[in-house]
Amino acid sequence: MSVDDRTAGTWLVRARSLGVADPGNWVLWGMRETKRGRIDEGLAAFEKAISLNPSRPASYADAGLSLFDALPYASSGQRPLFRNLAQVYLALGLDLDHFLWQDPHVCLALASIRAEKGDTFNAAFWAKRIVLQPPVDWPFAVRKLALCFSLGERVEAISSWKSIFLPQELPPAQLDLISAELKNYSIPDFAYMRADLDAFQGKLDAARTELSSLVAERPHVADYQLALANLYEKLGRRTEARLCYEKALELSPANQEAKRKVTEYYAKGGMEHRARSKEQH
Repeated sequence: MSVDDRTAGTWLVRARSLGVADPGNWVLWGMRETKRGRIDEGLAAFEKAISLNPSRPASYADAGLSLFDALPYASSGQRPLFRNLAQVYLALGLDLDHFLWQDPHVCLALASIRAEKGDTFNAAFWAKRIVLQPPVDWPFAVRKLALCFSLGERVEAISSWKSIFLPQELPPAQLDLISAELKNYSIPDFAYMRADLDAFQGKLDAARTELSSLVAERPHVADYQLALANLYEKLGRRTEARLCYEKALELSPANQEAKRKVTEYYAKGGMEHRARSKEQH
């Protein structure tokens, strides 16, 4: 279905003829129909699958995820109905199989649906259950980061990014993919991620521009001050780096990196002052 929809349809017709009572065949048909924008036809297939085996968790979960993925293509009049159906299907699947709580796609769908309904508390609950780890599905990961930022869960977004962005282990094509995915969202905080990419690729001036603008827009975020300070160090601009480290420490007194850097700067400054004094005498 991901690479050849027409051939998939041929095989699914044959599968259904060989196993008309197999709910898995009807679920696959529903997924294909929904993916093609034929949501009503997809719903009919999902209902057929559920009627054949009402206790099969995967039927509900796949139906909910398919409807969630189709929401951007639903008409404004049908969207609330399909959104509610997606939530109901996912909830029924969770009731039958608690291991679905560990499925990141289920968690993202429930978090996004809750967020769209204005239920930020439960949206954040589900978003925080999404654990990102290598090998990373970057389009999915960026969706999680975007959702977290939209919910005001900046700490969760930044910590998730730090845990998965290991540029030394990524081929150039993956770096290009990440950059392209980030550009799909008009989220100011994504400047932090874009600056990370630029800095790794040696585009220090571009990274500084991104972070300077971000710090101006979000002056009270210690992580952004730290990132800018680190970049100033790489550029050899020690005074600007020290000021950013001091600001980061002021914003987050418990931040160990900021504390260590400020201490280093003042210790080095004291040694330089003593050295100049000896030269003068």
